[in-house]
Amino acid sequence: MKMRRDKHETTVMGEEPMWTDIKTLTDIQISARTLKAINWYNYFCNEDMYREYVLEYCKQYDKEEYIKLKSVNKNHPLFRESGAVARILNLGGKVPPKDLEKFKVRYKHLLNLAAKVTEEVVEKIEEESSKPSVQDHIKNKAADTVSEMEVLIDVFLETDAKANTEFVKTFDPEAWIISRKLKQYECQAIHEHYSDSLKEKKAVLQGKDKQLVEGYAHIKSAKLTKYIKILEKIVDVSGQFALQKKERKPRKKKKKTADQLIKKLKYQSTPDADTGLTSADPRTIVGASKLLVYNTKTGKVSFYESQSLEGLSLKGSTLLNVNKAVCKTVRKPKEFFKNIAGVRSVLNHYDSLKTKEYEATPRINEHTIIVKAFK
Repeated sequence: MKMRRDKHETTVMGEEPMWTDIKTLTDIQISARTLKAINWYNYFCNEDMYREYVLEYCKQYDKEEYIKLKSVNKNHPLFRESGAVARILNLGGKVPPKDLEKFKVRYKHLLNLAAKVTEEVVEKIEEESSKPSVQDHIKNKAADTVSEMEVLIDVFLETDAKANTEFVKTFDPEAWIISRKLKQYECQAIHEHYSDSLKEKKAVLQGKDKQLVEGYAHIKSAKLTKYIKILEKIVDVSGQFALQKKERKPRKKKKKTADQLIKKLKYQSTPDADTGLTSADPRTIVGASKLLVYNTKTGKVSFYESQSLEGLSLKGSTLLNVNKAVCKTVRKPKEFFKNIAGVRSVLNHYDSLKTKEYEATPRINEHTIIVKAFK
Protein backbone atom coordinates (compact mmCIF):
# COMPACT_ATOMS: atom_id res chain seq x y z
CA MET A 1 0.00 0.00 0.00
CA LYS A 2 1.51 3.33 -1.09
CA MET A 3 2.38 5.88 1.57
CA ARG A 4 1.53 9.55 1.02
CA ARG A 5 5.04 10.97 1.16
CA ASP A 6 7.29 13.02 -1.06
CA LYS A 7 10.98 13.88 -1.11
CA HIS A 8 10.58 16.89 1.20
CA GLU A 9 8.64 14.87 3.80
CA THR A 10 11.19 12.04 3.91
CA THR A 11 13.97 14.59 4.27
CA VAL A 12 12.27 15.94 7.38
CA MET A 13 10.83 12.71 8.83
CA GLY A 14 13.32 10.19 7.44
CA GLU A 15 12.52 6.69 6.17
CA GLU A 16 10.44 4.18 8.11
CA PRO A 17 12.41 3.00 11.19
CA MET A 18 13.81 -0.52 10.75
CA TRP A 19 14.72 -3.17 13.34
CA THR A 20 17.44 -5.27 11.69
CA ASP A 21 19.82 -4.37 14.52
CA ILE A 22 17.36 -5.25 17.32
CA LYS A 23 19.83 -7.59 19.05
CA THR A 24 22.27 -4.75 19.63
CA LEU A 25 19.76 -2.25 21.09
CA THR A 26 19.42 -1.42 24.80
CA ASP A 27 16.01 -0.94 26.48
CA ILE A 28 16.44 2.85 26.32
CA GLN A 29 17.26 2.69 22.58
CA ILE A 30 14.22 0.45 22.00
CA SER A 31 11.96 2.98 23.77
CA ALA A 32 13.42 5.85 21.73
CA ARG A 33 13.02 4.04 18.41
CA THR A 34 9.47 2.93 19.31
CA LEU A 35 8.49 6.56 19.94
CA LYS A 36 10.12 7.63 16.68
CA ALA A 37 8.34 4.84 14.77
CA ILE A 38 4.91 5.67 16.24
CA ASN A 39 5.36 9.36 15.33
CA TRP A 40 6.46 8.33 11.83
CA TYR A 41 3.35 6.15 11.32
CA ASN A 42 1.05 8.85 12.72
CA TYR A 43 2.37 11.22 10.07
CA PHE A 44 2.42 8.93 7.02
CA CYS A 45 -0.25 6.25 7.57
CA ASN A 46 -3.99 6.20 6.95
CA GLU A 47 -6.78 3.87 8.18
CA ASP A 48 -6.23 1.37 5.36
CA MET A 49 -2.56 0.97 6.22
CA TYR A 50 -3.13 0.59 9.97
CA ARG A 51 -5.72 -2.10 9.24
CA GLU A 52 -3.28 -3.94 6.94
CA TYR A 53 -0.59 -3.92 9.64
CA VAL A 54 -2.96 -5.49 12.20
CA LEU A 55 -4.22 -8.06 9.66
CA GLU A 56 -0.63 -8.97 8.74
CA TYR A 57 0.17 -9.50 12.45
CA CYS A 58 -2.96 -11.64 12.93
CA LYS A 59 -2.27 -13.76 9.83
CA GLN A 60 1.08 -14.91 11.27
CA TYR A 61 -0.59 -16.52 14.29
CA ASP A 62 -4.16 -17.53 13.42
CA LYS A 63 -5.52 -17.66 9.85
CA GLU A 64 -9.09 -18.32 11.06
CA GLU A 65 -9.02 -15.20 13.24
CA TYR A 66 -7.46 -13.33 10.31
CA ILE A 67 -10.46 -14.16 8.09
CA LYS A 68 -12.85 -13.01 10.82
CA LEU A 69 -10.87 -9.83 11.47
CA LYS A 70 -11.18 -8.82 7.80
CA SER A 71 -14.93 -8.36 8.34
CA VAL A 72 -14.42 -5.51 10.86
CA ASN A 73 -14.93 -2.00 9.48
CA LYS A 74 -11.57 -0.59 8.37
CA ASN A 75 -12.35 2.77 10.03
CA HIS A 76 -12.70 1.25 13.50
CA PRO A 77 -10.45 3.31 15.83
CA LEU A 78 -8.88 0.16 17.33
CA PHE A 79 -7.00 -0.44 14.06
CA ARG A 80 -5.36 3.00 14.28
CA GLU A 81 -4.62 2.58 18.00
CA SER A 82 -2.90 -0.79 17.54
CA GLY A 83 -1.59 -0.54 13.94
CA ALA A 84 1.76 1.12 14.69
CA VAL A 85 2.82 -1.46 17.29
CA ALA A 86 1.61 -4.28 15.01
CA ARG A 87 3.85 -2.92 12.24
CA ILE A 88 6.87 -2.74 14.57
CA LEU A 89 6.32 -6.37 15.65
CA ASN A 90 5.84 -7.45 12.01
CA LEU A 91 9.26 -5.97 11.16
CA GLY A 92 10.89 -7.99 13.96
CA GLY A 93 11.08 -5.08 16.39
CA LYS A 94 10.33 -4.80 20.10
CA VAL A 95 8.33 -2.31 22.13
CA PRO A 96 8.48 -1.42 25.84
CA PRO A 97 6.38 -3.76 28.08
CA LYS A 98 3.83 -0.99 28.81
CA ASP A 99 3.17 -0.40 25.09
CA LEU A 100 3.03 -4.14 24.43
CA GLU A 101 0.42 -4.64 27.16
CA LYS A 102 -1.78 -1.87 25.71
CA PHE A 103 -1.45 -3.43 22.26
CA LYS A 104 -2.50 -6.88 23.53
CA VAL A 105 -5.64 -5.43 25.19
CA ARG A 106 -6.66 -3.54 22.00
CA TYR A 107 -5.90 -6.54 19.81
CA LYS A 108 -8.08 -8.77 22.03
CA HIS A 109 -10.94 -6.26 21.75
CA LEU A 110 -10.59 -6.39 17.97
CA LEU A 111 -10.77 -10.20 17.93
CA ASN A 112 -13.91 -10.12 20.13
CA LEU A 113 -15.46 -7.56 17.81
CA ALA A 114 -14.53 -9.72 14.77
CA ALA A 115 -16.24 -12.75 16.35
CA LYS A 116 -19.43 -10.73 16.90
CA VAL A 117 -19.41 -9.35 13.34
CA THR A 118 -18.80 -12.86 11.96
CA GLU A 119 -21.87 -14.20 13.82
CA GLU A 120 -24.00 -11.45 12.29
CA VAL A 121 -22.62 -12.21 8.82
CA VAL A 122 -23.37 -15.94 9.24
CA GLU A 123 -26.97 -15.14 10.25
CA LYS A 124 -27.32 -12.89 7.21
CA ILE A 125 -25.94 -15.59 4.90
CA GLU A 126 -28.35 -18.16 6.32
CA GLU A 127 -31.21 -15.73 5.81
CA GLU A 128 -30.19 -15.02 2.22
CA SER A 129 -29.60 -18.70 1.42
CA SER A 130 -33.37 -19.21 1.45
CA LYS A 131 -33.69 -16.70 -1.40
CA PRO A 132 -33.45 -17.87 -5.05
CA SER A 133 -29.86 -18.30 -6.21
CA VAL A 134 -28.30 -16.43 -9.12
CA GLN A 135 -28.60 -19.58 -11.24
CA ASP A 136 -32.31 -19.86 -10.43
CA HIS A 137 -32.79 -16.22 -11.37
CA ILE A 138 -31.03 -16.78 -14.72
CA LYS A 139 -33.15 -19.85 -15.50
CA ASN A 140 -36.38 -18.02 -14.63
CA LYS A 141 -35.41 -14.96 -16.68
CA ALA A 142 -34.49 -17.14 -19.69
CA ALA A 143 -37.80 -19.02 -19.42
CA ASP A 144 -39.72 -15.72 -19.31
CA THR A 145 -37.91 -14.50 -22.45
CA VAL A 146 -38.73 -17.72 -24.35
CA SER A 147 -42.37 -17.35 -23.24
CA GLU A 148 -42.46 -13.80 -24.70
CA MET A 149 -41.23 -15.16 -28.02
CA GLU A 150 -43.85 -17.93 -27.88
CA VAL A 151 -46.60 -15.30 -27.59
CA LEU A 152 -45.26 -13.69 -30.76
CA ILE A 153 -45.26 -17.04 -32.61
CA ASP A 154 -48.84 -17.69 -31.47
CA VAL A 155 -49.90 -14.55 -33.39
CA PHE A 156 -48.61 -16.21 -36.58
CA LEU A 157 -50.33 -19.54 -35.86
CA GLU A 158 -53.72 -17.89 -35.23
CA THR A 159 -53.83 -15.69 -38.37
CA ASP A 160 -54.94 -16.54 -41.93
CA ALA A 161 -52.74 -17.29 -44.96
CA LYS A 162 -52.52 -13.65 -46.14
CA ALA A 163 -51.55 -12.41 -42.70
CA ASN A 164 -49.07 -15.29 -42.39
CA THR A 165 -47.22 -14.16 -45.51
CA GLU A 166 -47.04 -10.58 -44.23
CA PHE A 167 -45.86 -11.79 -40.83
CA VAL A 168 -42.98 -13.76 -42.38
CA LYS A 169 -41.88 -10.67 -44.35
CA THR A 170 -41.97 -8.23 -41.43
CA PHE A 171 -40.88 -10.51 -38.60
CA ASP A 172 -37.47 -9.28 -37.37
CA PRO A 173 -36.05 -11.31 -34.44
CA GLU A 174 -32.85 -9.19 -34.44
CA ALA A 175 -34.79 -5.96 -33.79
CA TRP A 176 -36.86 -7.77 -31.15
CA ILE A 177 -33.72 -8.95 -29.29
CA ILE A 178 -32.05 -5.51 -29.49
CA SER A 179 -35.17 -3.64 -28.33
CA ARG A 180 -35.37 -5.82 -25.22
CA LYS A 181 -31.61 -5.61 -24.56
CA LEU A 182 -31.47 -9.36 -24.04
CA LYS A 183 -28.51 -10.84 -22.24
CA GLN A 184 -26.26 -13.47 -23.81
CA TYR A 185 -27.76 -16.28 -21.71
CA GLU A 186 -31.30 -15.26 -22.79
CA CYS A 187 -30.30 -15.45 -26.46
CA GLN A 188 -28.72 -18.84 -25.77
CA ALA A 189 -31.98 -20.08 -24.21
CA ILE A 190 -33.98 -18.91 -27.26
CA HIS A 191 -31.47 -20.55 -29.60
CA GLU A 192 -31.59 -23.92 -27.82
CA HIS A 193 -35.38 -23.94 -27.46
CA TYR A 194 -36.14 -23.10 -31.11
CA SER A 195 -33.35 -25.32 -32.48
CA ASP A 196 -35.21 -28.31 -31.02
CA SER A 197 -38.53 -26.93 -32.27
CA LEU A 198 -37.08 -26.42 -35.78
CA LYS A 199 -35.87 -30.05 -35.98
CA GLU A 200 -39.31 -31.24 -34.97
CA LYS A 201 -41.13 -29.13 -37.59
CA LYS A 202 -38.74 -30.24 -40.35
CA ALA A 203 -39.31 -33.87 -39.39
CA VAL A 204 -43.08 -33.27 -39.69
CA LEU A 205 -42.71 -31.69 -43.15
CA GLN A 206 -40.57 -34.64 -44.30
CA GLY A 207 -43.13 -37.13 -42.91
CA LYS A 208 -40.48 -39.21 -41.14
CA ASP A 209 -42.35 -39.58 -37.84
CA LYS A 210 -46.01 -40.70 -38.06
CA GLN A 211 -46.82 -39.60 -34.52
CA LEU A 212 -45.41 -36.10 -35.15
CA VAL A 213 -47.28 -35.84 -38.47
CA GLU A 214 -50.49 -36.76 -36.69
CA GLY A 215 -49.80 -34.22 -33.95
CA TYR A 216 -49.36 -31.38 -36.47
CA ALA A 217 -52.20 -32.46 -38.78
CA HIS A 218 -54.07 -29.20 -37.96
CA ILE A 219 -51.30 -27.12 -39.66
CA LYS A 220 -51.27 -27.22 -43.46
CA SER A 221 -48.00 -27.82 -45.34
CA ALA A 222 -47.85 -24.24 -46.73
CA LYS A 223 -48.25 -22.76 -43.27
CA LEU A 224 -45.74 -25.22 -41.80
CA THR A 225 -43.19 -24.16 -44.44
CA LYS A 226 -43.62 -20.52 -43.40
CA TYR A 227 -43.44 -21.58 -39.77
CA ILE A 228 -40.08 -23.26 -40.45
CA LYS A 229 -38.78 -20.06 -42.12
CA ILE A 230 -39.66 -18.08 -38.99
CA LEU A 231 -37.94 -20.62 -36.75
CA GLU A 232 -34.83 -20.60 -38.96
CA LYS A 233 -34.65 -16.81 -38.58
CA ILE A 234 -34.98 -17.04 -34.81
CA VAL A 235 -32.36 -19.81 -34.50
CA ASP A 236 -29.88 -18.04 -36.76
CA VAL A 237 -30.15 -14.58 -35.15
CA SER A 238 -30.31 -15.78 -31.53
CA GLY A 239 -27.29 -18.02 -32.18
CA GLN A 240 -25.27 -15.04 -33.40
CA PHE A 241 -26.19 -12.96 -30.35
CA ALA A 242 -25.45 -15.89 -28.01
CA LEU A 243 -21.91 -16.15 -29.40
CA GLN A 244 -21.18 -12.44 -29.10
CA LYS A 245 -18.88 -11.56 -26.23
CA LYS A 246 -18.37 -8.13 -24.80
CA GLU A 247 -14.83 -6.88 -25.21
CA ARG A 248 -13.25 -6.48 -21.83
CA LYS A 249 -10.60 -3.92 -21.12
CA PRO A 250 -7.28 -5.56 -20.28
CA ARG A 251 -6.85 -5.75 -16.52
CA LYS A 252 -4.48 -3.12 -15.23
CA LYS A 253 -1.48 -4.77 -13.64
CA LYS A 254 -1.39 -4.01 -9.94
CA LYS A 255 1.80 -2.25 -8.97
CA LYS A 256 3.71 -4.01 -6.19
CA THR A 257 4.73 -2.08 -3.11
CA ALA A 258 8.34 -1.74 -1.98
CA ASP A 259 7.60 -4.15 0.91
CA GLN A 260 6.44 -6.80 -1.56
CA LEU A 261 9.39 -6.29 -3.91
CA ILE A 262 12.04 -6.74 -1.18
CA LYS A 263 10.37 -9.81 0.35
CA LYS A 264 12.80 -12.28 -1.31
CA LEU A 265 15.80 -9.96 -1.46
CA LYS A 266 19.04 -11.40 -0.07
CA TYR A 267 21.44 -8.83 1.36
CA GLN A 268 23.76 -8.48 4.36
CA SER A 269 21.55 -7.27 7.20
CA THR A 270 24.26 -7.48 9.87
CA PRO A 271 26.98 -4.80 10.26
CA ASP A 272 30.27 -5.49 8.45
CA ALA A 273 33.02 -6.20 11.01
CA ASP A 274 35.85 -4.60 8.94
CA THR A 275 34.22 -1.35 7.84
CA GLY A 276 31.40 -0.96 10.39
CA LEU A 277 28.99 -0.45 7.46
CA THR A 278 25.32 -1.33 7.98
CA SER A 279 22.91 -1.82 5.09
CA ALA A 280 20.45 1.00 4.38
CA ASP A 281 16.73 0.25 4.27
CA PRO A 282 16.36 -2.07 1.21
CA ARG A 283 13.07 -0.38 0.32
CA THR A 284 15.03 2.73 -0.70
CA ILE A 285 16.27 0.80 -3.75
CA VAL A 286 12.76 0.80 -5.28
CA GLY A 287 12.38 3.94 -7.40
CA ALA A 288 16.00 5.05 -6.92
CA SER A 289 17.95 6.47 -9.87
CA LYS A 290 21.37 5.45 -8.50
CA LEU A 291 22.61 2.81 -6.07
CA LEU A 292 25.93 2.10 -4.36
CA VAL A 293 26.61 -1.33 -2.81
CA TYR A 294 29.63 -3.08 -1.33
CA ASN A 295 30.37 -6.81 -1.41
CA THR A 296 32.15 -7.76 1.83
CA LYS A 297 33.35 -11.07 0.37
CA THR A 298 34.92 -9.85 -2.88
CA GLY A 299 35.85 -6.34 -1.66
CA LYS A 300 34.18 -4.78 -4.71
CA VAL A 301 32.08 -1.63 -4.73
CA SER A 302 29.35 -1.55 -7.40
CA PHE A 303 27.52 1.43 -8.83
CA TYR A 304 24.14 1.07 -10.60
CA GLU A 305 22.20 3.70 -12.51
CA SER A 306 18.68 3.71 -13.98
CA GLN A 307 17.35 6.09 -16.62
CA SER A 308 13.83 4.72 -16.33
CA LEU A 309 11.07 7.04 -15.09
CA GLU A 310 10.15 4.34 -12.58
CA GLY A 311 13.73 4.05 -11.33
CA LEU A 312 15.31 0.83 -10.09
CA SER A 313 13.15 -2.12 -9.12
CA LEU A 314 13.62 -5.68 -7.89
CA LYS A 315 12.69 -9.21 -8.81
CA GLY A 316 13.94 -11.48 -6.07
CA SER A 317 17.59 -10.43 -5.67
CA THR A 318 17.94 -9.11 -9.24
CA LEU A 319 17.95 -5.39 -9.97
CA LEU A 320 15.61 -4.27 -12.77
CA ASN A 321 15.66 -1.16 -15.03
CA VAL A 322 19.49 -0.97 -14.84
CA ASN A 323 21.14 1.11 -17.60
CA LYS A 324 24.62 1.26 -16.12
CA ALA A 325 26.33 -1.31 -13.87
CA VAL A 326 30.04 -1.01 -13.03
CA CYS A 327 32.31 -2.16 -10.21
CA LYS A 328 35.86 -1.70 -8.87
CA THR A 329 37.89 -3.32 -6.12
CA VAL A 330 38.35 -1.17 -3.01
CA ARG A 331 41.76 -1.64 -1.35
CA LYS A 332 40.99 0.47 1.73
CA PRO A 333 37.22 0.21 2.20
CA LYS A 334 37.15 1.82 5.66
CA GLU A 335 38.70 5.02 4.30
CA PHE A 336 36.69 4.90 1.07
CA PHE A 337 33.29 4.88 2.82
CA LYS A 338 34.30 7.36 5.52
CA ASN A 339 33.16 10.61 3.85
CA ILE A 340 30.49 9.49 1.38
CA ALA A 341 27.44 11.78 1.39
CA GLY A 342 25.63 12.93 -1.75
CA VAL A 343 25.62 11.41 -5.23
CA ARG A 344 28.45 13.68 -6.47
CA SER A 345 30.58 12.63 -3.53
CA VAL A 346 29.91 8.98 -4.43
CA LEU A 347 30.87 9.49 -8.07
CA ASN A 348 34.06 11.39 -7.14
CA HIS A 349 35.10 8.69 -4.66
CA TYR A 350 34.36 5.96 -7.19
CA ASP A 351 36.25 7.71 -10.02
CA SER A 352 39.25 8.23 -7.71
CA LEU A 353 39.76 4.45 -7.35
CA LYS A 354 42.82 3.36 -9.38
CA THR A 355 41.71 -0.27 -9.74
CA LYS A 356 40.35 -1.64 -13.01
CA GLU A 357 36.66 -1.14 -13.74
CA TYR A 358 34.46 -4.10 -14.72
CA GLU A 359 30.85 -4.53 -15.74
CA ALA A 360 28.84 -5.42 -12.63
CA THR A 361 26.20 -8.13 -12.40
CA PRO A 362 22.82 -6.58 -11.50
CA ARG A 363 22.34 -8.92 -8.56
CA ILE A 364 22.53 -8.53 -4.78
CA ASN A 365 23.46 -11.40 -2.46
CA GLU A 366 23.87 -12.19 1.24
CA HIS A 367 27.35 -10.56 1.23
CA THR A 368 26.11 -7.24 -0.17
CA ILE A 369 25.89 -4.12 1.98
CA ILE A 370 23.38 -1.60 0.61
CA VAL A 371 25.47 1.54 1.11
CA LYS A 372 23.14 4.19 -0.29
CA ALA A 373 20.31 4.69 -2.79
CA PHE A 374 19.63 8.06 -4.43
CA LYS A 375 16.22 9.13 -5.75
